[in-house]
Amino acid sequence: MKKNLILFILFSTISSFSDTTFTVDLNFDGKSEKVSFSVTETNNYILEINGDRVYGELICSYDPAIEIFDINRNDNRRDLAVSVWCEGDNKVYNFYQYSEGKIDSIGTLSAGYLEINGNSVIRGSKWMGFYAIMLDYEFDFRKKKIQLKTKEFYDVNQKAKVTSEFSLRTYRDDNSSVAHTLKPGDEITLVKSDVSPQCPDENISGEYAYIYDIFCDWFLIKTKDGRKGWCRLRDFKDKVEGLIWAG
Repeated sequence: MKKNLILFILFSTISSFSDTTFTVDLNFDGKSEKVSFSVTETNNYILEINGDRVYGELICSYDPAIEIFDINRNDNRRDLAVSVWCEGDNKVYNFYQYSEGKIDSIGTLSAGYLEINGNSVIRGSKWMGFYAIMLDYEFDFRKKKIQLKTKEFYDVNQKAKVTSEFSLRTYRDDNSSVAHTLKPGDEITLVKSDVSPQCPDENISGEYAYIYDIFCDWFLIKTKDGRKGWCRLRDFKDKVEGLIWAG
């Protein structure tokens, strides 16, 4: 009978070269594979399994680790993830699978913690500055890819009080008409968010000019007297009080 296995090989720092080697049966054939994981001084890592090798970059620097999961209990494969803690209490996970003597990259995701129960679904919490959302991913074991199952909105339900005047838009469009103008003292509820927008980065041009930034997110805001409208986080974050920021 197969059992889920989670193995943590941790490094307290990546300021110096670190490495570890261990054995684990990754394909349930009764034979253990030799796994080596190395972290370099230049924030890169090397993952090697039975002589096949892949290279990756650690975009953050706190507690890099290798973890082993079983995303799909029916595909006779255990899956590896190189993880590292980043700002905002979120980890970045680079997932790999070993098959037919080759290491395949199967996806990257960011989450505070993961729920993996062997049914090809990965649930991951993500801290968004003052509230958390749950992201759902699905692993297609035939294509060997982890894909985000997108949602249009995420519940927020956070209360705040207006300290400086700002406007709510009718739609999620910076050019849409003003639905309401909020005044200092108005009590509001952030009902839900749209975390899909990307905003231009003034320091980048070309293909990668647009990046994800939580301050671009749209929020549906409702006043105590029932008025509603949309506003980007960047346009009201410094004009309200009562939101508990962390991370």
